[in-house]
Amino acid sequence: MTEDLSTLSFEKLLEHIEGTVKKLEGGDLGLEASLLAYEQGVQLVRAAQSRLESMEAKVEELTADGGRKPLNVNELSKSGDGANG
Repeated sequence: MTEDLSTLSFEKLLEHIEGTVKKLEGGDLGLEASLLAYEQGVQLVRAAQSRLESMEAKVEELTADGGRKPLNVNELSKSGDGANG
């Protein structure tokens, strides 16, 4: 993989992971190619996990507003103006 993983979106990382899994599951790769694909897959998974942890930290930061309960979208639709249900 020649792309810089830090520049890829989370969705692109997942696409690359899925492609790597398909290659490995296909069984057409030799031993060395399989090992290389596996190594690249591990790097992709680590990059995706890191990106996900960063997103989770951002969500926690955004919802940590003086002890108020995080916004629940389902509650909003239930307590709306009555137009939705």
